[in-house]
Amino acid sequence: MRIIKGDGPVPCDLFLCGERPGIEEYRAGRGFVGPAGKELWARIWRVLRLSRSNFYVTNLVKTFSAAPPTKEEILRDAPLLHAELLRVKPRIIVTIGYHAVRALLPQFEGVNGAHFHGLAFPFTYGRLQPRTAAVVPIVHASAALRQPNRYQNQLTDDLRAV
Repeated sequence: MRIIKGDGPVPCDLFLCGERPGIEEYRAGRGFVGPAGKELWARIWRVLRLSRSNFYVTNLVKTFSAAPPTKEEILRDAPLLHAELLRVKPRIIVTIGYHAVRALLPQFEGVNGAHFHGLAFPFTYGRLQPRTAAVVPIVHASAALRQPNRYQNQLTDDLRAV
C-alpha cells in the first residue's frame, strides 16, 4: 500500500484537499495530475490566475483505490491530514468531492452539494493552538469532465468563491 503524500509550499494560505489519489496520481506519486487534475489546474488558472505552486495539495485518504473512501480509511488517515493542516497553516481549505467536504464539515452529511458548493464555512483545527480557516467546497473537476453541461459552470462559479 503506497501512501501518496501531500506536496506544496509550507506554510501556504491555500490548501486543496481531494478524496483520494486516482491511478494517475498513484503512478506519479502526487495528487491531481490525471485528467481531472489537468482540468482543475487549467480552470484555476483561467478563473483565479493561480497555479499549482500556489497550493498545498493533498487528499483525505492517502492510498489509491478505484472505490470511494471508506469510513475506516478516512479514520485511518485522519491523523495524517491533521498533521498536514498543522504544518501548512492554511487560511483557505478547498475541498473537492463528497467525502472530503463531509470529513471537514460533517454537518453536511446527507446534504446535496448544491446547497454548499462555492460557499465559505469557518473551520477550526489544532487543539493546543487552535487556528481557523475557511473551507470552500467545490464541485469535482471529474464531474465537470463527465457532465460538462451540468458542472462546468458550477466549477467556475465555485472557484470564483475561493
